[in-house]
Amino acid sequence: SSGINAEWPLRPGGGRRWIRQSLVGASLFPGVVCSTSFFINFIAISYHSAKAIPFTSMIAIASICLFIILPLTMVGAVFGRNVSGTPKPPCRINPVPRFEISIICCHVGIMIAGDKAIVIVIFR
Repeated sequence: SSGINAEWPLRPGGGRRWIRQSLVGASLFPGVVCSTSFFINFIAISYHSAKAIPFTSMIAIASICLFIILPLTMVGAVFGRNVSGTPKPPCRINPVPRFEISIICCHVGIMIAGDKAIVIVIFR
């Protein structure tokens, strides 16, 4: 799913460097999580903690990331690049109207002055 979602928006524009983007997308988050958990687990192992995850289990998790998540993401990227159609957003996007900054400043000034007048009247 992440490979398809990464490549789907880039297809109409040609999308340069799609292989690098897919590799980074597939390896960045699992790599950070695996390396952080390995580091914390090595500290737990060095303190002979009973809660430390066995080293073989950590290797199994890293190999799942390397041999299952990465290839499936690349297959999804190829599928999203070659098979999926033209991206159709789920809703129409309208441009946001721009307001003049001077009008906004005047409104803010009026609101602040009105607030002060109300406070003076109430707490007089």
